[in-house]
Amino acid sequence: MARTTLSMDCARTLLTSLVDYAGIFPPAELQMRTAVPRYATHRVGPYAWLLGGFVLPLAQLEEFEHAFDDLPAGQRATPWGLSVLAGRNPQAEVKKIVDFNRRHGDEGRQDARIESIEIKVHSLDDIAADADLIAEPAEVYFEVGVATDPGDWLGAVAAAGARAKVRTGGTSPELYPTVAHLARFLQACATNRVAFKATAGLHHAVRGDYPVTPDERNGRVTMHGFLNLFLAAGLAYTHRVGTELLETVLDERSADAFAFGQAGVTLYGRRLSCEDLAATRRRFAISYGSCSIDDPVEDLRRLGLI
Repeated sequence: MARTTLSMDCARTLLTSLVDYAGIFPPAELQMRTAVPRYATHRVGPYAWLLGGFVLPLAQLEEFEHAFDDLPAGQRATPWGLSVLAGRNPQAEVKKIVDFNRRHGDEGRQDARIESIEIKVHSLDDIAADADLIAEPAEVYFEVGVATDPGDWLGAVAAAGARAKVRTGGTSPELYPTVAHLARFLQACATNRVAFKATAGLHHAVRGDYPVTPDERNGRVTMHGFLNLFLAAGLAYTHRVGTELLETVLDERSADAFAFGQAGVTLYGRRLSCEDLAATRRRFAISYGSCSIDDPVEDLRRLGLI
């Protein structure tokens, strides 16, 4: 579908800093020494504006530093934002975060900073305890399950002043939540005024059947589209629509249903202005993690949105 320049500008409002780079995670599973320079290259490429932070497990922070320090100085001149995945005992790992940010940020070289911490919790009590221990000025994201009603979990996240993380796929079909579960999560986030990020499975712009891994012999799976997710989030945040419409948007397989125009996007009789999209991204639907930048770029170029 051909898009006007103004339409593309509005799409850019939705897409800016959307993709956190998670190249060391499946299915790409790059070595750190490969993922770090690849991200550095993307940061100076034509679609650098699509990029969010670099995602890594906190356990591999030292490995990251070695690869980071091997980069040319010019590739470290603009500070990197990092998001780290904490292990099972975040209390024991906080010092690593503080020390890293001092070395590279507050008292150091000003070339990198851990800006967010992602924690997988196993009980409601963990949320308040783990949020309180983070003394650094970093955003804390708690990964919550969506197979059952996440309302209580998101209420606890809101009370802790934190954010949520939702898993939207993986390397096997059972890791993909249903549209009903994902719609319920979006509505609950809007109700509790909890911002969120997504992770895994969002390789393509629009929902469809795609290879579950780069090797097609591993089969295909119905994947959520990142346009579907973030536009549905815009409706949940801006219009407080019900789960029925959210499910419809999440289940849509045609990009033609998302009509980008000069001042916004129209879908299913609802309109999201460019200002609505900007507010949604800034305050509610923050980003998603992907092991590939090339896949989303290819889809967006094919759709005429970039």
